Amino acid sequence: MEAVAVAPPTAQVVGITPDIQTTTHRADVRWGGVDGTPQNANVEVGRTTEMGGKVVVWVDDVDRVVAAPLTEGQLRASEVALIFWAIAMGEALCAALIACVHRIANVRAQGAWSREWEIVGPKWTRQQY
Repeated sequence: MEAVAVAPPTAQVVGITPDIQTTTHRADVRWGGVDGTPQNANVEVGRTTEMGGKVVVWVDDVDRVVAAPLTEGQLRASEVALIFWAIAMGEALCAALIACVHRIANVRAQGAWSREWEIVGPKWTRQQY
């Protein structure tokens, strides 16, 4: 939705830490709503926005200001993160399955060895149990 700045932007310093700070600029804007009624909001604008200048405002179905949709770069980054996460979870699942198979195989091998030792042990050690 295209809006018009009705006031000059004001700078707002946002401090992450004392050494790291960023500045955003906000201004009051006005646009015609979905039903034609005038709408007002205070939104983030570019530093060089002038009073009367055009500003893009993203709104929902009932004229509430919402965040702009993700850019192509943000979508690509999210896609890469999701693919990485899926691969990592797949690897973790495979590792867990392999560990389970090894555990089951070791338990079965131990049982087989114990049964065999009951037969061979007395002959090999020349003792009767």
